[in-house]
Amino acid sequence: MEAHRSKDVLIQGNSIAPQPSFAESYAPFPEQAAESSGFVPTGLWGDREYRQSFRVESKTSVFRSLRSDTDRQQWFYVPPSFCPKTGFPEEISMRSDHRIARCFLTLGLAPLGLLVALTLPSLAQSRGDIVVPGTGVQLNQVGDDFEEESWDFIPNNPKSTEDIDENQRQPMGKSTNGRWYEGAKRGHPDIVKRVPTPPGGLPGSQGSMLMKSLYTGIPNRPSNKMHQDDFICNVQYRLGGTLKVSQSPNVTTRVFIPPLDEWEKRNGPHFAFRAAVETTIMENKSKFLFSSKSQKDEVYWPGLFILRGTKQVEGKNVPYAYFRVRADRNGGDFLGPEIPETGWWTLGLSFTPDGLVHYFARQGVEELRREDYIATSMPYGYRCEELRSFFYNVVNGDNGRDWTTDWIVDDPKLYILQTPRMAKK
Repeated sequence: MEAHRSKDVLIQGNSIAPQPSFAESYAPFPEQAAESSGFVPTGLWGDREYRQSFRVESKTSVFRSLRSDTDRQQWFYVPPSFCPKTGFPEEISMRSDHRIARCFLTLGLAPLGLLVALTLPSLAQSRGDIVVPGTGVQLNQVGDDFEEESWDFIPNNPKSTEDIDENQRQPMGKSTNGRWYEGAKRGHPDIVKRVPTPPGGLPGSQGSMLMKSLYTGIPNRPSNKMHQDDFICNVQYRLGGTLKVSQSPNVTTRVFIPPLDEWEKRNGPHFAFRAAVETTIMENKSKFLFSSKSQKDEVYWPGLFILRGTKQVEGKNVPYAYFRVRADRNGGDFLGPEIPETGWWTLGLSFTPDGLVHYFARQGVEELRREDYIATSMPYGYRCEELRSFFYNVVNGDNGRDWTTDWIVDDPKLYILQTPRMAKK
């Protein structure tokens, strides 16, 4: 499936129903990984079509030589931390989707039931090299705690709908503390305000931020199609530029997931925590009989979506919530863990010097840990170079009748491991 980067579509494909977890990785032969890194990561290795596989149970294991149709065969890798304690996963099947081959692995006993979506540069990378969001020096110029009782958002309506009708409707809305602004592409949520922190929030927190919308498309013109609004954290202007991934920028937030009976009654995406990141691509240009290539900055938006689905329980359709991850190397979203309980959750994204994006989620408000790791990916096949901002999405069916689910967030923070900029108090 082609990735619709320019439109930043909400869902790839024709269905939003949960699919099996999969690893869609493009890796060298394990021998090549060993040559480049000095060891082969422990875990389960298998070829793209699972014609051959083997286990590496220690970094010094001697593995048998694997050969298939070509020395450039594609491989997936599952680290042992994602395998059941009783052994490695055994139920593995494969299906071919046009040109895209996907390996589906059932990990019922694995933490969060997830896989790592590893890509070529990361296969020789140990899990210890992945930055846990919340690590490093906090940049206090960015983010918010919503504790000021005077906190407010000035909407400057009508909001932008550039993604629909190319109308930005300047000036953009912004918060009174200068830390947030309306997205020029899709506009701000209809309601953005400070509210009391729901029970179970961060200790001592008195204020959080509520976001909700009725018209996520063009104001007062319901489309009966799924649309989203953006609320963007001001990173570039407050720091004086973007953050290079050599600094391992990483972001965290707390989000209050309301009880399912309080959600908009619609399956599909309802909320997202995402980042705007940048890479450099080569663009082909043609003029008369001549063609040339030039470098171009390309912005894309990886992140974690929260969705509503339904499943059969004792013969009844029961709603549940789950994560989807944006995106694999082809631009498609892939399945994340089910959300076993609503209430407060901590989400995080990190961006490392190898150009990869790492995704984390934890129930509750405690800081993220290594065991909260969900996945590593190279969205769209792009090597991430710079972090521009991070932001929230709220989503609904834009029918002029049903509001989005009420989404409350708290304490979004930005961290770096290395930087010439000094964190200010």
